[in-house]
Amino acid sequence: MINALQKTGTQKFIHLSSFAVIADGSIIKDADERLPLPKKNVGMYATTKAIAEREALNATSDIFEVVIVRPPFVWGNGDLFTAKIV
Repeated sequence: MINALQKTGTQKFIHLSSFAVIADGSIIKDADERLPLPKKNVGMYATTKAIAEREALNATSDIFEVVIVRPPFVWGNGDLFTAKIV
């Protein structure tokens, strides 16, 4: 997708990632973009999200900006997982 966007002249890409990429099993407090990714992610979901982040960041250049957003939780209409928690 990034390659296709770059060919169209798009200048910014927003990558929706997950808080899971910085989780390592410890308590995380006051994290920001300077917090390095752990050497080993917790689970395959976090691992694949971290791989995707690295790929997206590698596409950053002077004319193509990549922004990564890491929400802690995403839910919506019909989300059965959230209903079980509530």
